[in-house]
Amino acid sequence: MTITSDDRERYQTAVGDFHTQPEADNCLPTALKNILDELADRKDEPNLRYSVSDLGEALDYVKNRASASDRLAARIDPLLQEAGWEVNHMTGVGYDQLQAIIDSDDRSLPICEFHEQYFEDVSQHTEGYTPEPGLDGFGRWKHVVVPFKINDDTVLYFDPYIQFFNNLDDIDELGAMNVPIQSFNEWWSRPEKRWALWLEPSKQQTLSAAFEDQ
Repeated sequence: MTITSDDRERYQTAVGDFHTQPEADNCLPTALKNILDELADRKDEPNLRYSVSDLGEALDYVKNRASASDRLAARIDPLLQEAGWEVNHMTGVGYDQLQAIIDSDDRSLPICEFHEQYFEDVSQHTEGYTPEPGLDGFGRWKHVVVPFKINDDTVLYFDPYIQFFNNLDDIDELGAMNVPIQSFNEWWSRPEKRWALWLEPSKQQTLSAAFEDQ
């Protein structure tokens, strides 16, 4: 099974306005802005919109040292509180779970972390590209992408790093990476704890809605 034209059409609708990362090491604030913007459009919720710099500040981003990797919910949730959303950050996520998150209308698109081997593998398909992944041994992220469609053979995802790639065969003008699932699994599974991050309605909001329905 391959990525279909319908999959790509849905991808273009969802991420046509996505941003690429302005710095080589601020993929996390950029990816977070992208999934927030997509969710804001889908839910008509302007309070979910933040700039890359605002999100970078919340994530303790420092140029050339990437973003902090601790206390993610504590860093991001205060920005989402007024809109009634919160972070869900889970390790050990399976592919069925990941696709269910992607398909859910009540969740944002997810973010996944890649091992720096990703840069080394992708650089084999570029001309004159020297990968410089973010630092990780000091509480820093390596690299993150936004998966959009997963099937038995292939994963379609958006990489905010697109503008730093050169002559990459597997990428289109909208930043869609279309790779074998074996490759995605290798990059996603190699970090110490494979994780995914997404946004969903806050538990307090869900509880309040349940009482209102009674």
